[in-house]
Amino acid sequence: MKMHLVAVILLVICLGVEIQGKDKPRQARKPQRTWSKWLRCTVSCGKGWQSRLCLKDRSSCNGRMAQRRMCNVHPCPVPEDGSWSAWQPYADCERSSTDYKCMGIQESIRLCNSPAPQPGGKYCTGCETRVKPCSLC
Repeated sequence: MKMHLVAVILLVICLGVEIQGKDKPRQARKPQRTWSKWLRCTVSCGKGWQSRLCLKDRSSCNGRMAQRRMCNVHPCPVPEDGSWSAWQPYADCERSSTDYKCMGIQESIRLCNSPAPQPGGKYCTGCETRVKPCSLC
């Protein structure tokens, strides 16, 4: 698709010169560039490629119609995985759903925020809640 766009631009430039006609005096023309601007790199990090096209005949471009070069050769950031925070203190003893009137449970939690997982990183593995029995009597 980009090649078609360049071809259309070149066609418009060529037709634009002929449409002006020979009866009008020509204005001084800017020197034409030999190469197009470099196209966007194929990646934002890692090893990518970009290319540009010859805007004149091949002899003006060392016999080539296109050039290609590496770009964005800096390494991509490594996604950071999440890590658990410290366990929070156990909460007050609460009645459990057992038949034992004096038996309860205490709960403690931890969060996956030390650090939180970054885009592409993994969520913490393991439990975020722990419980232990406690006495209500």
